[in-house]
Amino acid sequence: MWTTYQVGDWEFFWAWRYVGEVNSEEDFDGPEAIYRGETVYRVLYADAVSYNDFSVTYFWDAYNLRTILGVANAFDEQPPQITTLGGPLSYAGQSAFYSQYDWLGRRMFLNLTWDFD
Repeated sequence: MWTTYQVGDWEFFWAWRYVGEVNSEEDFDGPEAIYRGETVYRVLYADAVSYNDFSVTYFWDAYNLRTILGVANAFDEQPPQITTLGGPLSYAGQSAFYSQYDWLGRRMFLNLTWDFD
């Protein structure tokens, strides 16, 4: 979901992404497993996560210039971690390593666009 609000030469932008919970409990026999002879405890559930992005744009019409200053993943939300060790379908698809998660953390950006007309 996203929204913009424009006032004169200024534009304000906010985007919100929601990724639901992850649950792998049905793929395993419980949280305990044996790995290299030692008992380990698997993480089979992770809560939902939300990401918020904000930016401000200023349009310099006299110079055909657009400036955007913003922050992605403003609240520095970390992706969830789940375990794939020892499951019946042990492959990367059961982990939370998917493209909908933000793996970079909070970051600022500045974009300048100049039209040479």
